[in-house]
Amino acid sequence: MPSPNNPQWCVDSDELMSRFAFFGLTCHHTRKLDSGMESIELHTTVTLTYSILKSAHYVNDMTALSLFAVPAPFDRYSAAAYFDRKRCLISIYLSHHDELVMPLSNSCGLDNDWTYAKYMWRSSALVTMTVQDHLLTTHFIESNTLTNVSRQIIHLSYCDYQLFDCAFANKSRWSLS
Repeated sequence: MPSPNNPQWCVDSDELMSRFAFFGLTCHHTRKLDSGMESIELHTTVTLTYSILKSAHYVNDMTALSLFAVPAPFDRYSAAAYFDRKRCLISIYLSHHDELVMPLSNSCGLDNDWTYAKYMWRSSALVTMTVQDHLLTTHFIESNTLTNVSRQIIHLSYCDYQLFDCAFANKSRWSLS
C-alpha cells in the first residue's frame, strides 16, 4: 500500500522546521548567507560571530521581536534559525538568552534546550508572520492604499455612498437579494 500524501509530522522534528522555513508561511523571510561570512548582523543590534556561521548557508531571522517588552514571567519571542547547504536545521540563536543552541547541546530527551529553541523560533516565526506580514502589510498598508485609490478615482458624495453601501446591507429596500 502506498504511503499517505500527508504523513503525520512530529511537531518538533528538525525536518518539519526546515520545511516550515523554506516552504511554509515564513519562507519569504529565509535568506541565503554570503559565503565566507565571519559575522552577521541580525534585526536587533546583535552581531553574531559564532563559528557555526561557516557551515550555515541560510538564515530565517525573527529577532526583530526582541525589541518589544513583555511582562516579567514570560520569555520574549525572538530567534534566528540557521540552515546548512542541504537546508537542514543546524542551530538556533535565542536573543533573549543571547545564546546559540545546537542539537543536543546540553541534554537529550523531550524537554531539552534544542526542543525549547525550536519552539521559540517557530513561535517567533508565527507571531512575525501574523503581526508584520498579515496585520501590518495586509490590513494597514495594502487596505489603506486601496481605500485612498478608491476615494481618488470614485468620487462619491456621502449620499451616493449610502446608496452604494445599502445595496450590500441586510434587509434594506435597496438590497440585491
